[in-house]
Amino acid sequence: MRERPEIVEKRALQALGVARRQELTLRSAEEAHIVRVLRACDGRRTAAARLLGVPRRTLQRKLRTMPASKLVGLAPKIGSAKPAARKKKTAGESRHGPAPRISGALVLRMRASGVTWSKIADELQCSAAGALLAAKRAQSEGVSVRAKTPWAPIDGVRAAKLRAKGATWSKIADELGCSALGAKKAAERVATK
Repeated sequence: MRERPEIVEKRALQALGVARRQELTLRSAEEAHIVRVLRACDGRRTAAARLLGVPRRTLQRKLRTMPASKLVGLAPKIGSAKPAARKKKTAGESRHGPAPRISGALVLRMRASGVTWSKIADELQCSAAGALLAAKRAQSEGVSVRAKTPWAPIDGVRAAKLRAKGATWSKIADELGCSALGAKKAAERVATK
């Protein structure tokens, strides 16, 4: 005669020294092993993931599904348990870093002289939208433009000569009345011709 399954199960639990059936599941055994390894690694998840032979993201996913009561006291001793917040990008900044600053006053002077947005963009080595934004930023900052001052293209020959004499790009830019980047680009255009 066969014994009833409940009796067999009760006898097996006693033989294993386990009080509840939930403690015998594969999931609970996995959770207990993860907690044991995390305690050995002082709560450092990357080190624990290496010891367990799983990717760190897998370990984090498993930790998210575990009850919080099992994770008490497992925060790393150095650093924080939360990931660092990403730095928010500001206007005009890409993932490669900040965009070069376009002189809004220069853009406004060029526009006052009747230069088109596309020509401004070509001269300043930026997009027409970037030039427009620089002009709007300059206007909001209260930059005034004298319409009498005509805009002229940057003299690349003069910029190249000044550079050959050892002048810095910022000094060349001051002398030519443009940005250092504009002076450099004008000198490069002359050198490639």
